[in-house]
Amino acid sequence: MTGTTTNHMLTMNSLHREAEVFDFRNKWALVLPHLAHPKVRKALVKGMRRFCETERARLLSEGYRPGQIRDIRYNPTKGPWFYTPDDRWLHRARHGVELAMDRGEFSCTCSNPDSLPPAEKAKYDQFEARFLPRPDSYYWYQCFGACHWLAPWLKELGKCSFPQLSWKILHGERHSLAVGLAQSRIRLIFDILTFDRLSAIEMLEFVNRGEEPSGRCVPFSSTGMNFTALAQNTTGQSAKEVALNE
Repeated sequence: MTGTTTNHMLTMNSLHREAEVFDFRNKWALVLPHLAHPKVRKALVKGMRRFCETERARLLSEGYRPGQIRDIRYNPTKGPWFYTPDDRWLHRARHGVELAMDRGEFSCTCSNPDSLPPAEKAKYDQFEARFLPRPDSYYWYQCFGACHWLAPWLKELGKCSFPQLSWKILHGERHSLAVGLAQSRIRLIFDILTFDRLSAIEMLEFVNRGEEPSGRCVPFSSTGMNFTALAQNTTGQSAKEVALNE
């Protein structure tokens, strides 16, 4: 994988003392303008196409026939989230519908929406769509199970959003992500799939050891990083001046 750094080259010893996990939920506005950059878009389409090809090959190897496999060729208009192999997004949406029903905002004659008459099922699906990821939200880009194929996109997004850092991909057997470095030390971690539940240390453990941590440990940094100043820096300051001397 081009631009990939193997796990023995960048370890937890490479973490800067104030390394941060980028918060895609609360800092989304900093990366949103760069999603349309040609290199960012190209990396996403290329990665998702390869992921879909890999998923199709996996299913065929498990004994499924071509006619039993839904069309999983990547369609950018559906968004990466749509290609998540499990049903987590459907469960999330249906939970949203259930809560809306409890509030009296929607009614349904059957507890199982899949058994509804066609007309009522169409009405249900239309309401359910409100709770599915929407374009320009970070949820839209969360294709769980596709970390290896999303990592090059995260790298390009990081390069556009925080150009003062040097961006690399950390690739492990079970997990991959992108990191921004200053003076060969990891300063910022880009992982849109685990940012809200793993710390910087846990993420690197996941990459290096291949075992996803079960709980969130104490954040590596307690001071916080001035993401806005770093993203908006166009003065030619060095990464050390901007990223290390907050």
